[in-house]
Amino acid sequence: MRKFFVSRLMGRSAEDVDPFPILELPEQLVEYVLSFVSTDDLVKSCRLVCVQFQRIVDRNGFWKIKCERDGKVIPSFHLDSLPANYYRAIYVSNPYGRNLLRNGHGDEKGPDNEAPQLPSKTTKAVAERDCSDVESSGGEHDEMPQAAKPDPASAASSSDGEPESEPPSEDEDYYEDNFFRRDMFAHWQVTQNHGDGWRVEKTPAGADPLPLANQSCFATSYGECSKEQVISLVKEGVVPEVLDIFKPAIEVSEWYAGRFDCGCMYRLIVELLDVAKKPVATFDTGELVTPQWAGRQWQQVRHTFDDYPKGVRYVRFAHLGTDTQFWAGHYGAKMAGGMVRIAAEQTNPTSTAASRETVDKTSGAQHS
Repeated sequence: MRKFFVSRLMGRSAEDVDPFPILELPEQLVEYVLSFVSTDDLVKSCRLVCVQFQRIVDRNGFWKIKCERDGKVIPSFHLDSLPANYYRAIYVSNPYGRNLLRNGHGDEKGPDNEAPQLPSKTTKAVAERDCSDVESSGGEHDEMPQAAKPDPASAASSSDGEPESEPPSEDEDYYEDNFFRRDMFAHWQVTQNHGDGWRVEKTPAGADPLPLANQSCFATSYGECSKEQVISLVKEGVVPEVLDIFKPAIEVSEWYAGRFDCGCMYRLIVELLDVAKKPVATFDTGELVTPQWAGRQWQQVRHTFDDYPKGVRYVRFAHLGTDTQFWAGHYGAKMAGGMVRIAAEQTNPTSTAASRETVDKTSGAQHS
């Protein structure tokens, strides 16, 4: 095993490596060498070489060195007793300061064997029977005022030259050019998929460009569309002691918009859940309604959870949307760029000598 380990470090086969008395080196030097080994090799191979290697790899101080060298965000929390694998969790998951919500734009495709199953869509005939205001509205589509300038990608011209608010053509070529496949909801649990269901647009149809580098977004239909994502903070690398004692601020946000030609409704609900997944704190925007002709601009919803109850372990991020005019197609609210972030003030970088002193003290405290 030792010969195999040395061969891995040197990038050579075990047969080409001469025996090297690595265990005769000072432990600090062995630790320094090991700190350059990949996490996978450290956990799956190095810990199995000998008791000394296992002791080094299991130290909190060892992983702190790796965190500092590789630029991981180390929060300035001061725990009297460090939990086991505290710095290892930070190194592997880097949970502080990054977005813990996944696939916030709908362009992240999951594994082929984990394609999400969407609930069946409500047919237009069934939905019409359940909508009492369709007949009173004077028809399914209202006339578009001449002053409105429809988006060429989402409005067609009528025979008399005036633009009409008709759904864009969804022939195969148009669909492939402008939209992602409808099964691209990796990491999300779709809870409602009514009307014509959820869709992911490569660029916002009928709305302004997103004020973000990534332009893809989710789009909803004439029946309510909702989905959610539950994030395990512990699995993401935040130890329970930090959540219970320091209660770091949890920042949540998302961008939403309507179309230029159709009213819509958007709602965001974020809950902090305990170990039993029961809510202990909630942020709810309520129904944010955008009137017809007043859409297309993107707006951001933001909230910060702080001083929340002890016991938070999960974050449930749920959003929903629909149009307000019952138009076939995807004229409902759009959303993108959702974020869940653990805010933590970062410790100042320390010198190599100071880091080494910290490692020695931590190692001695844990193994005395």
